[in-house]
Amino acid sequence: PESFDRGYLLTTQGAYDRTLYFIESGTVRVHFTDAQRQIHIANLGPGSVVGEASFFSHFERSATVQAVMPCQVWSLTPERFARLSKEKPTVALTLAMALGATVSVRLLNLSKRLSQSPGQV
Repeated sequence: PESFDRGYLLTTQGAYDRTLYFIESGTVRVHFTDAQRQIHIANLGPGSVVGEASFFSHFERSATVQAVMPCQVWSLTPERFARLSKEKPTVALTLAMALGATVSVRLLNLSKRLSQSPGQV
């Protein structure tokens, strides 16, 4: 794992990095900025993953992720995932399915938030 101090930016909104991050310890803050303000999305801690959208989509980062306290973080690049897929395909498939579940749950939660408070996400 890598160690990051408070304030370190793991990802920056608009960047074209596809690295996936697994939070082992500490807390990170996920937010994005629109034309008027910075919008807080979540605080994530141990056991969480961030960066899955860009990892799969090849699109720019949709949010900034910043350490709010010292963190231990594991990272996975697409190149390392490709190597994992060749060397340990069952592990890679299990990981891909877990990440797919994470994306699905986050989309469902967002849909619920939007339907409960229109205009106030």
